[in-house]
Amino acid sequence: MNASENHLSAFVDYVTLTYHEARNVRHLVGAGPAGLERYRRLINLPRNREDAWRELQALRTAAKSTNSANAVEAVFQKKFGPGLEDLEDLFENSHWRHSAFGGNRWAGITRALSDLS
Repeated sequence: MNASENHLSAFVDYVTLTYHEARNVRHLVGAGPAGLERYRRLINLPRNREDAWRELQALRTAAKSTNSANAVEAVFQKKFGPGLEDLEDLFENSHWRHSAFGGNRWAGITRALSDLS
């Protein structure tokens, strides 16, 4: 694997982790903040983190077979709808403050990934 392939593989891993964390949007949707309807498909991921991670592996594998960061993001968007910029908005939601799930800390991570795509 060359350096470019290694970078793309690492990017895929980070994007997979970001969508894995975004599954916690169920805690915001349950609280009723407006504007979260676009994240409904993320709720379908299992609540259990190991089960959710296993379920994401098919997407992770598909994304690793692409040749660009934009194509990686498209794999996840096709399944879930929101892209990385949408997830950045999600993680910036003020309702995450002091939450044990998801949260504002992921906004910076997602912003960095979005800048790479």
